[in-house]
Amino acid sequence: MMSLKTKVIVVHNIIAPYRVPLFNRIALQKDIDCEVIFCAETEKDHRWSIPDDMHFKYRVIPGFHLLRRNGAIYINPQLLGYLIRSNPDVVVTGEFSVPSVIVMLYCRLYNKKYVLWSDATARSESRVGPLKRGVRKQLLGMSSACIASGTEACEYLMSLGADSGKVKQSILTLDVERFSRECEAFVGRKRQLKKHLGLAERVVLYSGRLVAQKGLIHLIEAYSIVRRWKEKISLLLLGNGRLELQLRTYCFSNKLDVIFAGFVQQRELPKYYALADVFVFPSLCDSWGVVVNEALAAGLPIVCSKYAGAAADLVEDGQNGYVVDPRNIEILAEKIRNILDDNRRRFKMGRKSKEMMKLCTIERASSGFMSAITYVLSSTN
Repeated sequence: MMSLKTKVIVVHNIIAPYRVPLFNRIALQKDIDCEVIFCAETEKDHRWSIPDDMHFKYRVIPGFHLLRRNGAIYINPQLLGYLIRSNPDVVVTGEFSVPSVIVMLYCRLYNKKYVLWSDATARSESRVGPLKRGVRKQLLGMSSACIASGTEACEYLMSLGADSGKVKQSILTLDVERFSRECEAFVGRKRQLKKHLGLAERVVLYSGRLVAQKGLIHLIEAYSIVRRWKEKISLLLLGNGRLELQLRTYCFSNKLDVIFAGFVQQRELPKYYALADVFVFPSLCDSWGVVVNEALAAGLPIVCSKYAGAAADLVEDGQNGYVVDPRNIEILAEKIRNILDDNRRRFKMGRKSKEMMKLCTIERASSGFMSAITYVLSSTN
């Protein structure tokens, strides 16, 4: 008996653990047959282990990638041939990338439809030149629908000429409900964990790569100011990156007791979020920042950079945290202090973060993703 399922191929960059729950949920859809094509297993700046709960069809296409300051360029010569052999009805392709150009060519040649899936915002794309901007408009113009990760990503796609009707939002997220449960399992051991790691009474947490664009030097400078007001605090940095030695040297020279915990696998993260009192994301340029979702799930107050796409959707200034310009060190320090100095405010903001977790569930992300597929299949264009 012939299958009536719509065959969908999703072309994605690497196997990121936080994306796996979304792909698992999409695989449960009864009316589509979905396969995810990864351009690589991982990148140098990401040391994630391959998840053992990938319950969807996937394949890693041979190729290579070039690391650049603003991301990686993927080259996968076999992608076109695989698409031709697979003959999908719809192809979903990530970002304005080389694989997206290949997908566009395939869909033109074989009269197929493709969906452009993008996290990019006007801020994250501010340095894009006229030539690349032209390519982006071309990719966008030929797509049958678009998926954007958040409000700012939607606005950016429409600024490039996308019709608002074909832009669907699938919020970038992880399984926040599971993350929340795993954090709660450690809450009773909060004091014990802090003691084991040599942390003070109050903990300021950062999680992410240790690279210049994350604004970590501003966070450390703000922390040094907060320490003058409130001594019993610690700054805990999770992650690794090429800026680590420079940051360690700065902390040593300025006699700042900052804890560098190194790279932490996704399954271990809830323990660290559970012991924190405030989460700070000082990025100078980020299309999203899924660590903000993690902080929501952990029920933490959040001090978030206005340059992170997640701020527009997941941080209500004065409600579950503050949105700041991280380059203003005094204001950054003041907002961290405001949270740490007032237990009532801290608990209230943490509860609000938990409430806002419903904005970024896997169910909501899957619904947005599928709305783009439905739009394409119902479109006559």
